[in-house]
Amino acid sequence: MSVGASGVSVSAKKGTFAALLAAHVRKRPAGVSESELQEAAIQLLNRNQNLPELLQEQVDSAPCKVSRLEEEGLRGELDKDAIPGAPPTPRAEAPPALGGSLLVFALQRESVRLGVPVGMLSARLVAEKVCSISGSSEGPLLNSAQRAQLAVLVKSTEGLLSLGAFSPQLLCQELWSAERQPPLEVVWSLHSGNILSLGSILDSEEGAGPWLESQLRAVCGQTAAEDEEVRQEVLTGVSSVLIRAGFQETQDSGMTSRRSTQVCRCVLDNMLYWVLDSVSQSQPLQSQLQDAESWVQVFDVSLCSVSVCSDVFLRFLTHSLTQTLTYRPRLKVSDAIAMQSAWSFAKTSRLLTLLYRKLSVLSPVDELLSHLLQVLETHEVNWQHVLSHLSTLLVYHPDAQHSLTEMLSRLLRSAFEGYDLENMITAFLLARQGALESSAIFPPYSQWFRMSFGSASGYHGNSKKSLVFLLKFLSDLVPFDPPQYLKVHLLHPPFVPAKHRTLLLEYVSLAKTRLADLQVSVEEMGLYEDVSTATAPLQPQCQALQDVERAVSLFGSTGKISAAVMEASIFRKPYFLSRFLPALLTPRVLPEMADTRMAFIESLRKAEKIPAFLYSTYTQACESERQTQLEGIEVGDQEPQERLQCELQELRSLLSTPAREQDLQAPLARVSEALGGAVPHTGDPPLDQPVMRLRPDTASQSEMENKVVSMVLRSFCQCLMEASRKNPPNRQGQWAWQFVRMLLGHRKLLPALLHRLWDLLRNQGASLGGAHVLGWPCSCCTCMRSGPSVRWWSPAPPCCPAPCLSLKL
Repeated sequence: MSVGASGVSVSAKKGTFAALLAAHVRKRPAGVSESELQEAAIQLLNRNQNLPELLQEQVDSAPCKVSRLEEEGLRGELDKDAIPGAPPTPRAEAPPALGGSLLVFALQRESVRLGVPVGMLSARLVAEKVCSISGSSEGPLLNSAQRAQLAVLVKSTEGLLSLGAFSPQLLCQELWSAERQPPLEVVWSLHSGNILSLGSILDSEEGAGPWLESQLRAVCGQTAAEDEEVRQEVLTGVSSVLIRAGFQETQDSGMTSRRSTQVCRCVLDNMLYWVLDSVSQSQPLQSQLQDAESWVQVFDVSLCSVSVCSDVFLRFLTHSLTQTLTYRPRLKVSDAIAMQSAWSFAKTSRLLTLLYRKLSVLSPVDELLSHLLQVLETHEVNWQHVLSHLSTLLVYHPDAQHSLTEMLSRLLRSAFEGYDLENMITAFLLARQGALESSAIFPPYSQWFRMSFGSASGYHGNSKKSLVFLLKFLSDLVPFDPPQYLKVHLLHPPFVPAKHRTLLLEYVSLAKTRLADLQVSVEEMGLYEDVSTATAPLQPQCQALQDVERAVSLFGSTGKISAAVMEASIFRKPYFLSRFLPALLTPRVLPEMADTRMAFIESLRKAEKIPAFLYSTYTQACESERQTQLEGIEVGDQEPQERLQCELQELRSLLSTPAREQDLQAPLARVSEALGGAVPHTGDPPLDQPVMRLRPDTASQSEMENKVVSMVLRSFCQCLMEASRKNPPNRQGQWAWQFVRMLLGHRKLLPALLHRLWDLLRNQGASLGGAHVLGWPCSCCTCMRSGPSVRWWSPAPPCCPAPCLSLKL
């Protein structure tokens, strides 16, 4: 019952309680003393007082003040009604504002009547009010009406706490003894209002950790637009509290703080495991991935940097990265060797790569690789997470290639110095993982293998023991190695002195036996093997076509028949006669002026490498094809083109938004993979081919290559136009250089690209549109600056690209 219910005038309502009593002095019945009336008034208040309503009123009205005399009277009543044997409440111990709050006096009298402490009574009152506000809500968040009522309750409880009439510990017990635990938003409001800290709940209640995990997962699943701001506040706030409590540098020595630290880390770890479980499912639901991505945003340094210092957040990220790399280490090294090709960046879940990026944002690449190596040395690891994390580092960090190369060198030196098998396994797996990405990101595996073991200065070249160690290691890999790697070791064997040749022959025999078991013909192995394990092994016919393209390209660059072709004509005659020559001598309409392919065939004929009957058949078939154009495009070839078009469109869309340069690495990697599908590689580029020679007057590109080149050039121009809408070309960053650098990794497509640029700029410059004038010269200049030197073979006087370009511009 509030004071305002006494029925006096409005002006009287503004007076003190003493003034209200004084107004009734003249109406006192005869024979009734002042003390009796005072006692009757107090009893009337006690009988009609509603503590929950009074608690609600405390927010909207100022605390009612009573006079010293009335306080003494009420205290006298408290002393008179006190529990027998209980010591009287000393005045000096009462808070200064205790006598100024009617709610506190009501709670005090009720506690005396019930025989319970005031703190317990107020905690029970607040807990009942919390349950009443929460109602039957099943979710972790409240609606707007409940949120308003909760704000009133929190403000009232703040007043009780300031007056010393409230116990947060008892409130925690009351809430957890109820039938249903409160929603997470209620707990967060109590925490942010300094009523009941989240840490104290986790520290004192056994089941608080699992409850908090379930509530956090439920908050991540809230998708209503009107709750987005509250959802983000709760997630960020709760995670910040957990990170500070779990990863602060100094800890109290008591058991309570240690338990709180363990519980907070456990909650954060279990939420991370929930995300990893969602990603590891074979066919996860889109809703599951969206919920998990909501928690991944917790690792965003920009969200927690306000409430969590950088050192604490860095420790949290490092710990989370370790937990990710060691999560469920069910795969053995042999499994990783066999399954590694499915863990490239392009095939990794985008949610997982997002997690890797956020976990790595505060650390430089060298520290990340050192931490990765430390985890490999001290823990059982999840190889899929370790290797896909490495691919993400290589794609998003341009300097990661250099750091990884140096780390591999250290691993190999350490392995051969101490004959350490673990370091050998680590080096080979990491090198192969880097080779899964495009050659612009990391060298191909065959190139790395040749540079490491292909000469006498290799890591194994200092002693026979080192050589035996290497060959023993490669032999142990044979039962698990995919065919692509076995072929690399056979095509580019490690350097072995002549006196130890028998050791290498033992390995060669073992590898060939394994290939035979896998039904991979050794005789039909390609001359220039493409060892990117991100794609399935090619059929012999396709491999022969790639060998022909590579052999013709090398002949055009050097003017000589490559050693691989000459060796195959002698030592691998079955493949040379049944695969290579039929692919080379495919009937076609011969150009009027001999091109590189015709010159290569003529050189082989003069060297007596082509049987006479086979050459005669070829010339007759070409003559019969004079009036027809060979159409060698299969229906299935349209699918790679469509994928390439989609990836180029995604890159263009990204450039139209204010994206960071590192955000372009992932779409460029996917464009590179799509290019490899549309125009397969013919093998790794030779190390000693810095010069590319082209004939501008002839072009032997296929129709597929021409389509792909047109698509790429058109997309480059469109991307440049989109980027120029925001910034001029000289302020657009490095995206154009990265685009062209990616193209340079596709050596089979590069000649066709250069031919087209030459033709467009030299012969069609007057008809070029504005986008073409801006885009194609930009790509040409970048290519000439970053790529190999180009020499043009033509019967006419040579014309350099630069003057031609200047003339047309």
